[in-house]
Amino acid sequence: MISQTQIDVDYVNEAQMRVCADTLLLEKKTTFTIPANQRSASLPTDVVRVYAVYQGAFRLDQLMVDEMVCETSAAYETNVSQRAVWAVIGDQFTVTPIPKTDLSVTIIYAARSAPYQSDSELEVTDEAENLVERLVSSYKLQDDGQPERAAAELQSYESDARLYKNHARSRSGAPRRMLTPGYDLHP
Repeated sequence: MISQTQIDVDYVNEAQMRVCADTLLLEKKTTFTIPANQRSASLPTDVVRVYAVYQGAFRLDQLMVDEMVCETSAAYETNVSQRAVWAVIGDQFTVTPIPKTDLSVTIIYAARSAPYQSDSELEVTDEAENLVERLVSSYKLQDDGQPERAAAELQSYESDARLYKNHARSRSGAPRRMLTPGYDLHP
């Protein structure tokens, strides 16, 4: 194993975190519980974006934040037989109606990477690992007094990162707006 300086470790850590944030390729799944008679619980700290929520085998519907705020601030009692719906407000996972018993949910989400240590493996692999290497190269070129080459490497990284982010979005099942030929965005 090649020994790494702290600067190298810092570069790799920063690059891996940026790749995860820019591409949303690091996907994780976890189960947690919302206690009875509570509407929300804190999300795990590595959550960037929640893609799907399951209660057992059933996928729960997502509400937009403004819809959840209206729903949770309503002065009327919600129908207790209604299936739970969810939204993320800040770092809180919020459900309505308020569960009468502990509510166990499984979330699938885009995650931040864990801090890189010199003796650990990267959390990202394959093409994302190549993106990390390119960012580290850009950082080193900048430090080495080659700002033009660093800028070119960074621009190439950003272009490829957008492609991977679009790939991640297509896997998330998020609704996408499709344009038909002849449709004018600016009527």
